[in-house]
Amino acid sequence: MSLVYLHIFLFLTVTLLFGIETTIPATFYCSLHFIVDYPLWTLTYTTRADHDYFRTNTLLSTYIYRNVEGLNELYNRYHFPYTSKTKNITIQFFVHGITVVTRNVCDQKHTKNNDIENPLREFCSPNINSDTLLDLIARFGDYDRKTSNNKPACLYYGFTSRKLKSQNSKATTLGWSWRGHLCTELKELSSWSPKNKGFNPRYSGNVGVVTASFDGSEGEMTFFHEIGHSMNADHDDANEFKDRQQECNPSDAQGGSYLMYPTGTEGLLPNNRIYSHCSLDTISKYTEILGQWKPKCLLTTKTVKSKCDGIFSVDEICDEYDFFFLQSAGSCCKSSCQFHSAGHHCHPESECKMSIKCLGTSATCPDDDRTFFKPDKTICRNGTLLCINGSCELSICALYSLLPCQLKVSADKLCMIACLQKDGSCVPYHTIDTNSDSSKPLYFPYGSLCDSNRGYCDQSHQCLPLLLDDNTNLISAGFSSLLLTNYLTIFKRYWWAFILFILAQIILIPIGLLYFRSHCIPSDNPFLQ
Repeated sequence: MSLVYLHIFLFLTVTLLFGIETTIPATFYCSLHFIVDYPLWTLTYTTRADHDYFRTNTLLSTYIYRNVEGLNELYNRYHFPYTSKTKNITIQFFVHGITVVTRNVCDQKHTKNNDIENPLREFCSPNINSDTLLDLIARFGDYDRKTSNNKPACLYYGFTSRKLKSQNSKATTLGWSWRGHLCTELKELSSWSPKNKGFNPRYSGNVGVVTASFDGSEGEMTFFHEIGHSMNADHDDANEFKDRQQECNPSDAQGGSYLMYPTGTEGLLPNNRIYSHCSLDTISKYTEILGQWKPKCLLTTKTVKSKCDGIFSVDEICDEYDFFFLQSAGSCCKSSCQFHSAGHHCHPESECKMSIKCLGTSATCPDDDRTFFKPDKTICRNGTLLCINGSCELSICALYSLLPCQLKVSADKLCMIACLQKDGSCVPYHTIDTNSDSSKPLYFPYGSLCDSNRGYCDQSHQCLPLLLDDNTNLISAGFSSLLLTNYLTIFKRYWWAFILFILAQIILIPIGLLYFRSHCIPSDNPFLQ
């Protein structure tokens, strides 16, 4: 009888493995909700927007939208699993909302919604450490999930101008995120205690935080890096990839490090802005799990509930989302979801661009139009850089047709701007600049990378240690991946192991029964024998 049951079980298992096909959507849409904290808003308001609220909000919203557009351009390169030719999943991102912590927010009293405390004002404090900031974003996501009438976001990300501390507090990091936490809800960590020292987050969730940067590509690349962690990617130098370092951690001569390398890069080498095969392998496995799990906040279609909600609909030529504490989403898009007329000023004059006007045919400000660029080699950023193609990112050394170099004579000169002479020597810029006082060294601006991208320059021109990020790797947080495990996926991947196990049982059980039968007491009355 046991053999009959085993055959039935074998039949059902094979049917389950090969007879059931799961429908995996072609595209997942992950919504991103951004929180701009008060220090970043203040920095933008005072240094870039000439103390103008509207310009501040426009600059911040444009910065966020461009980061999301760049993120979609990156993910348009890939289909997951990236080695599969049949089942391909694409990932796209869109803005769920933008919450800006302005001066008005910080001046308000504490507010409650449905007896739930809004943690927004806590972002106003200038003295927030990394773990507290991450907890605040997690708490705000929980608040938004419980009080908003809309679907919760797939991810909640904070943008800040703060320099974040690493787990060991010995270095500064540009970002934090929880690995593999799409759509997960607020959860208090079992390891948390107010007595713990060092990095001590209380909550985990679908959150991250990035130090924003309007200059160069560091902020954008850090954002892409953190999203990679949210998609479950690990660092390219992680122990699990120790046998693939030549493939996933190449030298500069081989194209440079990839996006998930733990230290920052300037984004100039071919590999700097793409994922390695190690990252793509990990993200592929995660998307397979998501395809089976199908979390509610991860959309399979873009559905529009109302006009001007951040997603284009058929009767809109542009879309301007009515953000909380933000009045303008698209620089050239009206609140009626129509284009502003040609000539409407959409971007104020900056160091490398003239005042930019709308064309009347697009929702975005044409800031990539060369007619608005100031001449190349215009001096910018307090005389430390030059304009090139409308951006302040060319080394000041280019004024003398020289390349920049890194002084390594002493640690206190790592933030001093230097140029590579034609004889191969690296000398401070002020010694070759005929237009400056040769006794005054020229230093990199605050926040610039130094020491071969291993550090950043502080306000006293010292090069402090820097990590691109320090994604949380607490044991208690790791169980979230187990919660996402879909056992049908495991069945399909390791079907051969299950078949071998069942066949072994079919063969071994009868042999065992025959063997033990000769050693067993007969089933009829033993006392009569």
